Amino acid sequence: MRKWQKMLAMSAFLMLILLAAGCSEESDGFTIDRVDIQAELLPDGDLYVEELYTYTFRGQYDGMVRTIGDYENIEYFEAYLPPANKQLGEFAYEDGTLLETTQDAETFYSYSPSSKETKRVFYRYRIDAAAKRLKDTAKFYWAFFDDSNETDLHHVTIELHLPDNVSPDDLHLYLFDRSGGRITNVDNRTISYQTDFLPAYQDSEIHLLFPEQLLTEARYYRSEQSKEQLIQEAERQENRYSERGRLLSLAAKMDQFILVLILVGFGCLVLDHLFRRFRSIRAKITFADLAAADPLFISYLYRNGRLQENDFLAGLFSLYQKGRLKVEQVTANKRFLREKDGPKQTYLFTFIGNRADLTRYEQYLLDWLFQKQENRLQFRLDAIAGPTKTEQKNRTRVQNYRKKYQVFQSYFREWAQLLRLEQPFATLFRPSRLRKQLTIAMLIIHFLTVLFLLYADVLVTELWVFGIILAVLAFLSLWRFPRKRWMYGFFAVCFFAGCLISDDGAVTGSYLLATLLSPLLLAFIPSIRKSSEVLAYRAAIKKWRTQLAEGSGLDSQRADSLERLMPYAILLEVGPAFVRNVEPETLFADLLPWLPTTGLTPDRPQNKTAKWFKSKSDGGSSGDSGGSYDGSGNSNSGGDSGGGDSGGGGGADAF
Repeated sequence: MRKWQKMLAMSAFLMLILLAAGCSEESDGFTIDRVDIQAELLPDGDLYVEELYTYTFRGQYDGMVRTIGDYENIEYFEAYLPPANKQLGEFAYEDGTLLETTQDAETFYSYSPSSKETKRVFYRYRIDAAAKRLKDTAKFYWAFFDDSNETDLHHVTIELHLPDNVSPDDLHLYLFDRSGGRITNVDNRTISYQTDFLPAYQDSEIHLLFPEQLLTEARYYRSEQSKEQLIQEAERQENRYSERGRLLSLAAKMDQFILVLILVGFGCLVLDHLFRRFRSIRAKITFADLAAADPLFISYLYRNGRLQENDFLAGLFSLYQKGRLKVEQVTANKRFLREKDGPKQTYLFTFIGNRADLTRYEQYLLDWLFQKQENRLQFRLDAIAGPTKTEQKNRTRVQNYRKKYQVFQSYFREWAQLLRLEQPFATLFRPSRLRKQLTIAMLIIHFLTVLFLLYADVLVTELWVFGIILAVLAFLSLWRFPRKRWMYGFFAVCFFAGCLISDDGAVTGSYLLATLLSPLLLAFIPSIRKSSEVLAYRAAIKKWRTQLAEGSGLDSQRADSLERLMPYAILLEVGPAFVRNVEPETLFADLLPWLPTTGLTPDRPQNKTAKWFKSKSDGGSSGDSGGSYDGSGNSNSGGDSGGGDSGGGGGADAF
């Protein structure tokens, strides 16, 4: 897949994420439109609770779900269909219709089939020792809903009744709520809480310290903390929640600043690209310049500095153009002659130059592919051919060819590495330092931003968990650079962490967009830096490639000139089209030496070795060993020799 296609696919994926984020409710789902709760603390410390839920079902469901933390202390749980037109407190549970209920740990299932309707459900349950009696105080720490709640709750009202009257001055009440809920009333016996919206997976917790004399029937519990220490701890946590709004407001500004930086980064990339394109257009590189250039130079530019295995031919064509190789047509190996559609001839390359005049990579190519025959270094093209159609049926021979192909790959990689170190190739493509520097900056910025967001939103546990995960992913992203897998994982975790923040959208909207655009920005930064000259050459090569494929402007050229163009057509992957469009009746004989690499002849095993090996699975069976090519150009042309181109909480739901 080309880079622009990858960018398009990534952009489409990010758009799908944004669309999915905006579609939180399914068309056949349900909502909980209202929750009324009345809870009473009893003299023995137990908590008796009555709840009335209003559901709106848009699909078919078998029943409702209520999860309750500390379920081991639940003495009983019952569900009813309440009488119509009665609000909580206006009816007794005996007036309702009892529903079948089953329990699975903290989850209670109440069975009442529903389909496209609004239904009210009444729950009542009792929890043992929900309040603890201490020597100097009594404490009630409770969350009616916590992060196990999977459903958004609308219009939630909770009334907590104490065992007896008490002066509000003797109550120490703390609310830890990130949804905007508030205490609406505190009198001698009742505490009221209300919120218009409690999002899924968020808790709302009450910490209440009151005179222990109210729990007249409760036993005493031992506490390592005194009343004063409990108050100090609660006040510290309350201060954190009171700071939450200010810190989230600061976080929103930070996120917007990060977003602006990212957009500026995109703008700078576009301007830089346009500037270098403009300079490349001004550079005049003609087709004649390309036709006179080294085939290896053209291939290296065409591949963006990343040669492919078939580009070893560019090295041969380069030596041929310099007059250091002679090419002739010879009889193919017997294993091809035995094939009905196999090639009858192959091509022999003979070195006729002076080894001392060769570069390091040219000498390596000679040592790799050529062997000494009759005091001359020669290379047969069929020496690196893959298995014939008959040999492909023998799994043992296929295994043998695969191993030799792996040896071929090893030699090729070493040759390509030597090539990159020599001029002019060493300076054509340079790794982009900007990409790594910006990656480091992005990882640090997002790591610190996520930690600040979680701290600001009083998500203590998540702060530690995400801090460790992101630190590990950031380390792996840099260690495995320039591979992007770990980096994308890092930003995915950042996106998930941003989804946990509870606010009006000012924070999460900006930050989630920043986490989506950051990897996109890094992906758009080229991994290699191309000079204006390289861009000019590549633009000219692309146009020249089209001309070679169409044969336009070539008919009037001499046959020897067209033969000289054939290697370039092969290396630019338009060999077959080139032959079809340049009057093969008169030129076929002259172009024939290059046909084995174009795919026009029946010799597909020879032409498609790499692709064939990559598409086959491993296997083995008995049979002849098949093949004697060792990956370094040494072949045995005997009979059937082979080649080798190688407290509390819970939630509400439905089911």
